[in-house]
Amino acid sequence: MGLYLFPSIFVLLLVIKHIIAKSGSEDKASKTLLELEAEANNTRKQDVSQLPYIQVPVDTLPFHTLTPSPAVEADIINLAKKQILNLNGITNTALKKQYGPANLDFLSRCDENYTTLIRNLTVWAKSFYEANMYAQARTILEYSVSIGSDIRQAYQMLTDIYAREQDMSALKNLRQQAEKLTSLSAPDILGYIDSHLK
Repeated sequence: MGLYLFPSIFVLLLVIKHIIAKSGSEDKASKTLLELEAEANNTRKQDVSQLPYIQVPVDTLPFHTLTPSPAVEADIINLAKKQILNLNGITNTALKKQYGPANLDFLSRCDENYTTLIRNLTVWAKSFYEANMYAQARTILEYSVSIGSDIRQAYQMLTDIYAREQDMSALKNLRQQAEKLTSLSAPDILGYIDSHLK
């Protein structure tokens, strides 16, 4: 009986040792995160006037051209007057560390403006696309992709437009652009583009 218990006790000891080691590494990781957060919170306010703010090209986008979606167009025109930054993938701690916690609310608003912009651009482009106004949709979608949009539907519509126009050069360029994406939608986007490159 005792011989049978020995392996079980040995395994139990190994499990306990693993749990203790894992707990220790988690404590160390959370301590590091707390230290980083404390350091970030002590960063002085930095100048953010020279950041790469996104300018909405109101002169080149198809505004006031019998748009099928006037409300969305109005929202985009409104957004064009605001400060917009693509801060995808940058944590609040990293933003505070680089620019100071005093700038966090402002930078968060700029990032929210970006998210609203790329969503609205996709909806606006879709309204043109569904109205068979492909040139206008293409212009909007190309701009959206150029400012780093990672919205799957935007890439799918643009892929379909390029395929319809048999513009393989543009499709290859779109794939190169999609390769830079780090979001969860990237594999699906690349797969969709690749299915049209064959």
